[in-house]
Amino acid sequence: MREIFRNLLEPTPTVPLRGLRKDHCPWRKQVVSGLLQAARWIAGFCVIVLTAASLARWWALPWDPNAPIAFLVGWWTLPAAVLIMLVTTHRWAPFSIAFFLGPGLRRALVAFIGGPVPDSPIIWQRVPRLEAFELLAYCGITIALTWRFLQDRPAATTFVDRCALTYFAVASLGQIVVPYRFPPLLLLSGMTALFIAWVTYRFRRA
Repeated sequence: MREIFRNLLEPTPTVPLRGLRKDHCPWRKQVVSGLLQAARWIAGFCVIVLTAASLARWWALPWDPNAPIAFLVGWWTLPAAVLIMLVTTHRWAPFSIAFFLGPGLRRALVAFIGGPVPDSPIIWQRVPRLEAFELLAYCGITIALTWRFLQDRPAATTFVDRCALTYFAVASLGQIVVPYRFPPLLLLSGMTALFIAWVTYRFRRA
């Protein structure tokens, strides 16, 4: 355990997006690799659901001093999920950014240029231009701040990156489970963490 936490303080090679694509290995190795990758995706999805559920319980349940055990049952899941994300940041960061924010950027751009379609059965096509612009700015700035992880040779994941990306992920999920209010303070705080990590990265390269 001590070795794991010691490794967190050292820069870790980030798993590139091309490492998630189909390679030219024998078909048996490809099957095994595909099953392992599917297991990682399922585990990642479970961590996301666990985090969102914990955050919803965080804000939804009032403090009940007469039932401390029932109150604490919902709290241990959040630190567990955060710890898992912190340890595996170098694996999930490039995929999560490309998978979630890439399509979001394209859809927000289309919605902002074309305007809302009130009769459309697709939710994102009914989004007003102002909300589409907010989503466009959110996705664009986030991708720009994390572009170093999306390249063929991504930058190593440092401890600052781990903390910033994990906090950004938790803040984004927290923004989903709480009623939306402008300005979205959770999203802004998450992007601020990414900005601090980006400045630290640029400062080290200078």
